[in-house]
Amino acid sequence: MIDPAPPPDPDLQARQESGIGAVPWRVTDAIAVLVLWIIAAFAVGGFVIYGLQLLFPTVPGDAFTLSVTQVILAAVVVYFIRVRYPGAVGRLFGPVAPSAAAVLGGIGFGFIALAVFGFGLGNLLQLIANAMQAELPEVQEEFRELAVQESATPLLLLGAVVFGPVAEELFYRGLLFTALRRRLPLWPAMGLSGLLFGVSHLQTTLDGYLLVLLVIIPLGMFLAWIYERRGTLVVPILAHAVFNGVQVVLLIRSGGQL
Repeated sequence: MIDPAPPPDPDLQARQESGIGAVPWRVTDAIAVLVLWIIAAFAVGGFVIYGLQLLFPTVPGDAFTLSVTQVILAAVVVYFIRVRYPGAVGRLFGPVAPSAAAVLGGIGFGFIALAVFGFGLGNLLQLIANAMQAELPEVQEEFRELAVQESATPLLLLGAVVFGPVAEELFYRGLLFTALRRRLPLWPAMGLSGLLFGVSHLQTTLDGYLLVLLVIIPLGMFLAWIYERRGTLVVPILAHAVFNGVQVVLLIRSGGQL
C-alpha cells in the first residue's frame, strides 16, 4: 500500500512557479514509480505476454512485449499519483487544457523532431563515420526483426505509435521532468530528464547504445522543452507518436533496412 503524501510545505509551494513545475510530487516519487514498474513488468507482464502468445500463436512473443510493458508503465504512473496525491492525476497532463492548436502543434513538432533528430542528426553521424572510414553500428535490432514479420506489424505500430508515446511521456515528461522542474531551472531539468530517457533505450552492443544516446538524449530534451512551452502533455505525446510512427512505417516498408 502506498502511503499518503506528507502535508505540503507552504514555503516550497510559495517558491514554485504556477506552470509545469507546480506539482506535488518529487524525483523520489519518479524513482519509486520506476521500481514499481520493473516489478510489475516482471510479475504481471510475463503472465500477460504468455497468455497473449497462447491466444495468438502466430504472432512473435517480442511483438507483445513493447505494448504490454508500456501499458503497465502508464498504469503504474497513474495509479501511484492517484493514491499518493489524490486529485493530482490531471497535473501529469500539464496546466494548459488541450486544444486543436495543441494537436496541430504536436504533429508539427513531431515532423521537426523527425527532420532534426531522426534524419538530420542521423545523416550527420553517417557523414562523420564515412569521414573516419568507419561504419555505424546496427541499432534497434529487435524492431528490425519484427518489421519483416507481417503478423507483428499491427502490434509494432500500436506499441510504437500509441502505447509507447503515451506511457513514456507520462513518465519522463509528465512525472520526471515536472518533478525536476520544481527545483531546477529549465535547461538542467531538460538535460537530466533527457539523459534518463536516453539511458532507458538499451541496445545489444555498447557502440550501438552510444549511438542511440546521441539521438535520444536531445530528442528527450526537445520533448521536455515543448511540454514546457505549450503546457500540455498532448503536444509531446503527439510529437513522439509522429517521430516513432514515420520511422516504423519506413522500417516496415523497407523490410527492416532503414
